[in-house]
Parts: sequence; C-alpha cells; structure tokens
Amino acid sequence: ATVEFSTITGSPTIAAAIKRSGAAALRSNLSATTAYVTHIASSHNLTLATGVAKTAYFRCWVYAAALPLVTQTTILSLADNGGTNLLEIRLNPDGTLELWNPVLGSQIGSDSSALSTDIWYCVEGYLTTNTSDQVTARGARIDGAAEFASNTGTTDAYTASGSAIRY
Repeated sequence: ATVEFSTITGSPTIAAAIKRSGAAALRSNLSATTAYVTHIASSHNLTLATGVAKTAYFRCWVYAAALPLVTQTTILSLADNGGTNLLEIRLNPDGTLELWNPVLGSQIGSDSSALSTDIWYCVEGYLTTNTSDQVTARGARIDGAAEFASNTGTTDAYTASGSAIRY
C-alpha cells in the first residue's frame, strides 16, 4: 500500500493505535511544530478544467485527541497551484470549526457546533468557480449534515489555477 500525498512539512507521523479504518492514520500533533502533508491534485491528474464553471469538493476524517490550547489551527485548506489558500477550515480551542476565505482574510458564516475529542468526524469543504475561474462560493459541513457555513454570490477578484489540498 502507498500513502498518497505530494509533500511533507514538519514531522507528521503514522499512528496505528488510533485509526478510523485500515491499518493506520496520519497524526499531526497540534502542540508540536507545524506538521502537515500536501496532496497536489495536478500531480495526480486531478487538475480542474479551466474556463468551465465547476465545484471542487474535498473531505477528510479528523480525530482530535486534544483541542488547541490558545489559538485556532487550520486543519484543512484548499490552495491553487501557486500556493495561495482559497479556502481554510480552522479548529478553535472550544472545539468549533470556522470556514475562512483567506483571500479576503475573513470568516464565512458562523462557527460550527463544538466537536468532541476522541471521536472521528468527516469534515468537508467545497469551492465553486465560474467560467472565468474566479471563486464564487465556499462551504463546509461536518458528517454530511447541513452546512455550518457557506457563501455564494461573492466573486473574488482572485483567479484559481489548479488545486492542492493540505491536511
């Protein structure tokens, strides 16, 4: 079996003791130095077509053994090929999640309900672009339930070019 990601930053580890399914899970310790992996979609033939209105969805399973102590932590981000984050989902010390538009530097909508520690959650996000490849909507949900945050009808001046997912 292989691990499908493009780059590693810091020292995330493979953990066999706490996993949702399979043999292991990726562990990124929030109390340590930043640690994450990046999955660059274009390196796996998943580049989004340009000039076409589209919506890109991404999801991962998140398990928090402990919550961040002081500041919020970005747990998922969707970036373009140039490394500009277009969407971020952040975890707060109270266990709530926030959806962010990093291009404008602002939170979208309200915080989610609080997550509990020691439980697996499916965290999903999406990004919609128009035929000019401008971002027109972002959204997020937990465990497939109704969105806890979304925005539509707000077009960024920024133009998306490809995508990368950072966990």
